Amino acid sequence: MTRTPQEVFSAHLAALAKRDVSLILQDFADDAIVISSQGALEGLAGVEAFYTAALGGLPDIDITVTSSVFGWGRPTGAVDRKSLGRGDQ
Repeated sequence: MTRTPQEVFSAHLAALAKRDVSLILQDFADDAIVISSQGALEGLAGVEAFYTAALGGLPDIDITVTSSVFGWGRPTGAVDRKSLGRGDQ
């Protein structure tokens, strides 16, 4: 089943909010590459390692999407800065 960009984006944000790495992995191809400050992480194992470490390093993060706008085929999300602990910026 093919999903629209909006469906993929919404599902990805919902999986992040749930901190569910297995759901996050559904948004990536088997040969995905995640580029991070530690270098390139390849394949689903690399994606899983990245998100497991990232979410593990941010145990108290609360991801709340307040709105999203889709245009020109590119999704843009707005995240509540207070939920990231940066409400003063």
